[in-house]
Amino acid sequence: MAGLGVGGIAVALAAQKTLENVVAGVSLIADEAVRVGDTLKFGDVIGTVEEVGLRSTRVRTADRTLVSLPNGQLANLSLEALSARDKYWFHPIVGLRYETTPAQMRSITASVHRLLDEHASVESSSVRVRFIRFGPCSLDIEVFAYLFAPDWNGFLMVQEGLLLGIMEIVQDAGAEIALPSQTMYLAADSMDPFQWTKPQARQKQRDAKALSA
Repeated sequence: MAGLGVGGIAVALAAQKTLENVVAGVSLIADEAVRVGDTLKFGDVIGTVEEVGLRSTRVRTADRTLVSLPNGQLANLSLEALSARDKYWFHPIVGLRYETTPAQMRSITASVHRLLDEHASVESSSVRVRFIRFGPCSLDIEVFAYLFAPDWNGFLMVQEGLLLGIMEIVQDAGAEIALPSQTMYLAADSMDPFQWTKPQARQKQRDAKALSA
């Protein structure tokens, strides 16, 4: 009897995880929290659900590997359902060269705002185009809008068209997209003579004598 009792406890402990996964699987199926075809993001992994079973859920990742997640673990994860989006966030930061004039900046921001406002896939009430800061190597314009698209691929297609449109607006205004760069100013000739080193001072004296001769 004692042996049977210890064996029963061992079996119960071994079956605990399995029972937890089965209960979690039933909950996921009943609540439709995860469905076949959904694109999910959990942690750093993005993939498409291929099968929802009682014990585990199988997800096909972007690099085509198959991840099998125990339902008990999946139920405790923070899941982001990418395919359930009602709209997509379009939020590029456009950096222009410091040579851009205020008139060009006003023209570009107004034209980009008009481009977004007139696009059929853009939620016009969400559009915002603003010159936001003097960046380390660019004058930065923030573009903010929500896009309507049937799926992620559709969003990428709309986004591509809008980015190309912004590039054309910048080009037509006579401005340029900024590249990471630094400007070095040499001010040695304007240095206070008292700060010169002795060799520098002697060289200046020789240059002055040569000019007077």
